[in-house]
Amino acid sequence: DLSGAGCGCNAALYLVSMKQNTKPSSCHDYYCDANNVCGVSCAEIDIQEANQYAWHSTLHTSHDHGGKGAGFGGGQGWNGPRDFTSEE
Repeated sequence: DLSGAGCGCNAALYLVSMKQNTKPSSCHDYYCDANNVCGVSCAEIDIQEANQYAWHSTLHTSHDHGGKGAGFGGGQGWNGPRDFTSEE
C-alpha cells in the first residue's frame, strides 16, 4: 500500500549481490550497491522505487550506475529520480 508515500518519498525494495562482495565496505560490513554508497560497487536489482504517483524498476550492473529502468509516472524519457506533482 503506497497511499501514504507522497511526493519526495521513495519506498524502495532492491536486491544486491552481497555474497559476491569479499571487500569490507566503508559501512564496516559487506554492503555493496550499484551507486557505491558504502564504497563498493556490485550488481543491483531495484524491484520497486515508488510512491503513490510513480513506480519504477531498474537493473544495474556493478559499473552501470544509471542502469536500465522502466515504470509508470514521471513522464516520457524518464532517466532517474524526478520531482513532480500529483497533477503530473
